[in-house]
Amino acid sequence: MKKNQTTLIFDWDDTLFATARFIKEIKRSFRQLGVTEEVFFAAYHSCRDENGCWSPRCLAGELKRIIPGLTEKRVLAQLNSCLLGTKKFVYPEVAAVLKRLARRRIKIILISFGPKKFQAAKIKYSGLAKFFDKIIFDCVDLAKIEKISRVFNAASRQGSVYFVEDKGSGVEAVKIANPSINSVWIKRPNGRYLNQQCQADFIIRNLRDLEKIIK
Repeated sequence: MKKNQTTLIFDWDDTLFATARFIKEIKRSFRQLGVTEEVFFAAYHSCRDENGCWSPRCLAGELKRIIPGLTEKRVLAQLNSCLLGTKKFVYPEVAAVLKRLARRRIKIILISFGPKKFQAAKIKYSGLAKFFDKIIFDCVDLAKIEKISRVFNAASRQGSVYFVEDKGSGVEAVKIANPSINSVWIKRPNGRYLNQQCQADFIIRNLRDLEKIIK
């Protein structure tokens, strides 16, 4: 790593990727299988563990149990069909901004919370994977913070480090663990966590705002 190397650590869901719209698309597509929104979320929540993580295969098994005649294979195929279209759920400015940041030789690291294979597919088909120097997956919030801290400890020896997330509580948790990190709360107009309180170093509306503060 070069001297004076700036490093950006990005969260994925709702930061770079419009997760709420993606979830709506999944719900819409599952109606084709006779799965109502209520049934879908009942199955989804029954598959969430104590860390909030879930398994697509568990979801398929639950829906098979609830809906007569529905097979796990059809459920997984429907999920895969949704994953193939993730590019349209990337926020409009993201690809262009990441491209410009990469041209500036800024190191870009992504950390994603959720089932690894599912999250990896979302990222792959989004078309953004090529911009990341490293992608880190985890299903446990505390482990996620620990991994960010390890990245920060290594990168901060070479230059400035910025952490960008949409969830205020997540931004604060990382800042508490790493007081000298540059914490950036991205508050998109239709974000899911706008009502949270957060003491961030920077508050932005989109990644174009981020470009203005990166040194």
